Amino acid sequence: EVAQPVEYWSKPWLLVANKQTRPDKVRLVSASGDIVEIAKPPITVEPVQWLARGRAVYALSKGRSQTAGKTDVVLMRWGTDPRPRLVNIRTGVTLEGELGAAFSNEFLALSWAERAADGTLHRMLLTLDTEDIRVPEPKDLGADDGSALRVQAHDKAFFVLWTAKAGLMRASFDQFGKPRSPVTTLAFGDANKAPGNTLAVLQCGERSWLVRQS
Repeated sequence: EVAQPVEYWSKPWLLVANKQTRPDKVRLVSASGDIVEIAKPPITVEPVQWLARGRAVYALSKGRSQTAGKTDVVLMRWGTDPRPRLVNIRTGVTLEGELGAAFSNEFLALSWAERAADGTLHRMLLTLDTEDIRVPEPKDLGADDGSALRVQAHDKAFFVLWTAKAGLMRASFDQFGKPRSPVTTLAFGDANKAPGNTLAVLQCGERSWLVRQS
């Protein structure tokens, strides 16, 4: 159910898993047919996006919270130890919408949408140095409608694209998480027509692209 390209040992591999949730078999397959088996994640953690860097495999995941009805944001890492290391990124929140992550060198940007105290959905962002993992307080980027998200690395920076009622939202940060520019709102061209649905968003250089159904 999962087939995702990753870069492992500085080479392209395909990460495959037999199931999206609670996978029993996870492996890396190279173009030459080499196979690396990855230990399966704990049943209390649901992988959402797989990544790799160097000789480590990562998974941005949803974890079972100790608070009833809530969810944890968890980063799993497989290194020389076959068992995954779990890092709690955010605990006891209500998650909706998409989760996303991207590497820029050793820096990793993680983004998710959670319900704020006022009941509205907010897009969150956090950056980590994976060679010295310390979890800082996440940044609140503003309102989110839970429709589409893309986190991308470009030129030693991170771009975050997400959707809100006002339009397509865009923010950029350096590798350390410092804002390069304020959050920008790009209004939808069909805003005065019937409500639309954003299927996908993409950053290419300095341009933002989206696929929208309306």
